[in-house]
Amino acid sequence: MAPRSGLRLSSTRTQRLWCESHRHPPFPSDVEQFAATYYVPSRAVLTVSGSVDSRHMRALIEKNFGRIRSHAPFSVLEGRAAATVEEEPELDADRVMAHRDPHAPHPATAIAFRAPVRRGISRNLLAAVLLADILVNHPLGRLDRVADERGGITEVASYLGLFGNPFDGRNPLPFVVEVFHQKDLSTTDAVAMVRHTLAGIANEGLEQGEVTRTARRIAAQMWRTQDQVMGRALMTGSIELIHGDSAKVLDLPHTLLQITAAEVRAVARDLLAQKVAVLTLEVGR
Repeated sequence: MAPRSGLRLSSTRTQRLWCESHRHPPFPSDVEQFAATYYVPSRAVLTVSGSVDSRHMRALIEKNFGRIRSHAPFSVLEGRAAATVEEEPELDADRVMAHRDPHAPHPATAIAFRAPVRRGISRNLLAAVLLADILVNHPLGRLDRVADERGGITEVASYLGLFGNPFDGRNPLPFVVEVFHQKDLSTTDAVAMVRHTLAGIANEGLEQGEVTRTARRIAAQMWRTQDQVMGRALMTGSIELIHGDSAKVLDLPHTLLQITAAEVRAVARDLLAQKVAVLTLEVGR
C-alpha cells in the first residue's frame, strides 16, 4: 500500500497541477486563519494503545490535558466547511508539467488521476485501494506485465494519496501511477499505456478471484500493522483525526474483503473517463 519508489508529487505541485487556473493563491490571512483553526492543541488527537488500565489512563489524561478547551469534532467542522468551500473542479484537459534534474538516473513520469472518493472511508475508496494493487504487484500486476512485455521500463508503482497511506488524505485524493523508464518512452506513450491498462479492466472486468487474492493480501497487512502497538496507535489516531471515526480501524480489513470485482471495475471506468495531471522528470540540465 505504501509508495514503492522515489518520484513524488509534492502537495504544492499537486495543487498547481489540479487547479492552477481555477484558484487564486492563498492570502497570508487565509493561512493564518487556517492555522488558528486547525493547528491548535484542542484539535490534537491523543491515542493510547497497549495493556493499560483505562480508568487510570483516563485520569492521567484529564490531569494533564483537561484544562485545554475542547473544540467541535472535525466531522462537524467538515460539514460546515462543505457549504462554504468550493470543491476543486475537475480538469477539462490533460495537464503536463516537466521538471529537469541533472542528477536523475533516468526519466520518469507520474500520472495523477482523481480517486472517486468524496468523503470518508467508503467502499469506493477501498475499491480504489484494491485497483492500485491490481495494477502494480510485481510480477502479477496488470501494469507490471505490460511493462515487462514492452521493455525499457525499470519500475512502475501505483498508490493513493501523497503520504504513503490512502486513509491519510481527504478529497481530492490523487490516484497516482509512476513509470520509471528509458528516454525512448514519451509522456504520451506512458499515459496511453496506463489508460490502455485501465480500459482492459473497465471494458472486460475482472475475475472475483483476482480481487479476493488482492484483498486478502492487503487485509493481512492491515492486521499485521494492528498487531503492533505503535502501528495500531498511529492508524487509530490518524483515522480519528481525519475521518472522525477511529472504530473504522477494526472494520477496514473485513470491509475490504467484501469488495466485489464490479466495484473495482467501476473505479477503473471512473479513472478512464478523467483528464489527468502529469509530471515528467527529465534528465539533464
